[in-house]
Amino acid sequence: MGVPAQMQAPRDPPIATLADGSRLRGVAIGDVDAYRGVPFALPPLGERRFAPPAPLPRQPWGITPLNVTEYRPNCAQPHDEWVPAWPGLNNTFDEDCLYLNVFAPRDGGGAARAGQLPVLVFLFGGGWTEGGAADQQLYAWQSVLQTGDAVVVVPNYRLGALGWLSSWQLDALGGGGGNHTGDAGFLDQRAALRWAKDNAAAFGGDPNRLLLFGESAGAASVSMHSISPLSRGLFSRAAMQSGGFAQWASKSLEVAQDVFDWVAAYALCAPWPPPPRPADPAAAAAAAAATLKCLRGRPARELANFANKAWSKGLPWPDGWVNSSWAPTRDGVNVPIDVEAALRGGAASIPMLIGSNLNEGVGFVSTCRTCDDYLQMTIDAQRYLKWTRRNFPPPWAARVAAAYSLDDYTPFWAAAHAVGDLVVHCPTRRAAVALAARDGSNATGSNTSVFVYSFTHAPISMRLSDGGPCAAGGQGAFHGAEIPFVFAVEKFLKTPHERNLARATWRYFRNFAYSGDPSVPPPWARLDNATSVPWPRFDNASFTRMLLGTRPDGTLRTQSGERARDDRCDLWDAYWAAGEPAPAARARPAAARRDVQGGGARTARSRAIYVETLDEDEEDEVEQEASS
Repeated sequence: MGVPAQMQAPRDPPIATLADGSRLRGVAIGDVDAYRGVPFALPPLGERRFAPPAPLPRQPWGITPLNVTEYRPNCAQPHDEWVPAWPGLNNTFDEDCLYLNVFAPRDGGGAARAGQLPVLVFLFGGGWTEGGAADQQLYAWQSVLQTGDAVVVVPNYRLGALGWLSSWQLDALGGGGGNHTGDAGFLDQRAALRWAKDNAAAFGGDPNRLLLFGESAGAASVSMHSISPLSRGLFSRAAMQSGGFAQWASKSLEVAQDVFDWVAAYALCAPWPPPPRPADPAAAAAAAAATLKCLRGRPARELANFANKAWSKGLPWPDGWVNSSWAPTRDGVNVPIDVEAALRGGAASIPMLIGSNLNEGVGFVSTCRTCDDYLQMTIDAQRYLKWTRRNFPPPWAARVAAAYSLDDYTPFWAAAHAVGDLVVHCPTRRAAVALAARDGSNATGSNTSVFVYSFTHAPISMRLSDGGPCAAGGQGAFHGAEIPFVFAVEKFLKTPHERNLARATWRYFRNFAYSGDPSVPPPWARLDNATSVPWPRFDNASFTRMLLGTRPDGTLRTQSGERARDDRCDLWDAYWAAGEPAPAARARPAAARRDVQGGGARTARSRAIYVETLDEDEEDEVEQEASS
């Protein structure tokens, strides 16, 4: 790690000159140049709410640099749900949020490396409803300090109803023809990616060695950008942590329209049921303008809160384990095809790295597919079997119970592994198999090489003590557990083995960004013991993947043919092929409108109609909620 930043002598603030000649003044953190809160688009306020990110006009920062030394707020999101799990996470929010952070080695890594550094652009996760670039203050600059030879860029993007609505109304205001159906958050991601490519050289980076990577919803977004023809050429490698090419990574235009209509009705900006789109283009534009004028007049916090879990239960397509109302929309323009078509050859022909964690399901295994209460670790065998019947129709309930047998797991862990495999692990395996087979080759030197990992380490510092499913020692390598290891965050590394694993993980990602192969470092980098284990390409004969965990002696290892768990993925492949059953319908806005100034609780009338759609067990639970 070198000398800690706080112990080094102060130095002058770094200055970066962007491609358009404007200049930024950052802050020096040891040997890292940090530029915090860099604007990459105009504030999405007023008429720009829901609109594509507007380019910044050329700024007069050539003489007097713009000070970018403080993190800007994360984008508006459900305030009542955001409880930072780790100290230092940012819990300030604003609709004016289109800013990014850049972390680069001092002076661009030195003259010998200038313009050659790999650039890593990270998209945070959070279900497209929460999270932000400012939270990465815990991560990104420390990873740069690890090796001093990479540029890390972390952008904000709009969230929830402010970022992921898509509809004919938005298209009508854009002139029709499908040129702008919505999904401003997806367009924000692309705008930030273009900014990073255009300005990579200002920080010592090589725009042709740009890795787009992300976790969870960020990983799903990366996979959608690899599908999008409008994002092609902006990045040369892709890495997806727990979410790449998952079935929940996109939604149809029909579902997107339902979500838009639901939000508009709940905000009292449109009637329910929604009237059909006027056939006359002028009439359609007028109707769209009226609805959007109303939505643009609502407080940002109100619209952001439509994404919280309580309100999501009322969505026409409720969030569950395999659906997301806020995912990118398959609009035929930004995302022209679905995951199935992408895996048959529609994804970009670039090197890809994809993986999942050993215990993905532990953090979000709920009592039912549309519930927001966690399954308790103390459930018994009878409750587990009841859980399978509640969430999977015949004959799938019996097949799930057999595949995740209580001879192999405790009841809770059987359910957790089933959900983790359904939602993340098996979509990851399925994607890896398809990507490895594309073009009939992944031989050395191929630009379609695939590298796969399984993160198996249970972080010591993140063993929570709240008594829930992530209680001390109980959560394992849960969803998101790998993030501090990817970014090599010293404060979370409690043992020599953890520090070794973090050094290796960051270097693998750095190498992949540079060369397209996690085992091939930049020519100036010394291959140390942390990455002495080669990371083999994935192929469909051996199923070899990197296990990002440690043996008792702290060394890394690979594993070939993880067939026992992969055989369970055959179950889920068949499940998807049979047509994943939709959850029960939920209450519609006509029955559940509220006074928009009156808070987030459903009315008694909406509760009553909500209950009508549930089975007897769910009905009892909701009635108990209503009475309390």
